[in-house]
Amino acid sequence: MAKLSVRDLNVTGKRVLVRVDYNVPMEDQGGQMVINDSTRIKETLPTLKLLMGNGARVVLMAHLGRPDGKREPTLSLAPVAAKLGTLLGQPVAFVDETVGPKVEAAVAALENGQVLLLENVRYHAEEENNDPVFSAQLARLADIYVNDAFGAAHRAHASTSGVARIVKAWGGKCAAGLLMERELKFLGEELPRSRRSRGSPSPASSCVPPRLPRPAPRWPEPPSTHRPPPRRLLCRRRHSKLPRPRSRSWPSPASSCMPPRQPQPAQR
Repeated sequence: MAKLSVRDLNVTGKRVLVRVDYNVPMEDQGGQMVINDSTRIKETLPTLKLLMGNGARVVLMAHLGRPDGKREPTLSLAPVAAKLGTLLGQPVAFVDETVGPKVEAAVAALENGQVLLLENVRYHAEEENNDPVFSAQLARLADIYVNDAFGAAHRAHASTSGVARIVKAWGGKCAAGLLMERELKFLGEELPRSRRSRGSPSPASSCVPPRLPRPAPRWPEPPSTHRPPPRRLLCRRRHSKLPRPRSRSWPSPASSCMPPRQPQPAQR
């Protein structure tokens, strides 16, 4: 089923909450955190420029590192807001909170075409727990939800899963950003190609288990060439009048059908 794209939305004058992936590498240089690689920030520019050009009030949320629910100053998104403003060519507002009255006031002060970046969503342990209360606090900031964080879309967190369900339940729309749309299209083209190259079954026949080769028939072994003598030959000595040998050895296995007898003296 085709997913709704950000291209299909009417965003003029609406609050658009966008989940982006700004988990960029940074290092401390002279007591200030500096971004080493801004590739992930640049990949979100097409979506942001489309929303800004259509008059949306853009609210961005992202994570950085693993603060485990604590406020780590080295994992703040403030340097990301400054870098994003440079790339967009206009200032990007930043609020050092993720939810609450301060954030709601900053969102209400936005004008059409302006961008606001929230603080690291992982400063709250409820983010990774997909807490419904935290998801509802984020959903109050949006009329429309857009997911453009392909690298974090597989996680069932509040900013990727919980908020989308609540916005949709409240009558809002949820769509994929341009980066997400591009990655999904590439993934849909590569999967059938990889199946053909590896010779794997198509999706329609993937539910059928492969047929195992039938084992070769096992023919019975040829009968042994040794045949035991008939019973009447084994037992002929019992009715014979000839003297029996003086051997005290036990009878052979072939004559085990006869009970053992004590040797008798020879007849004169």
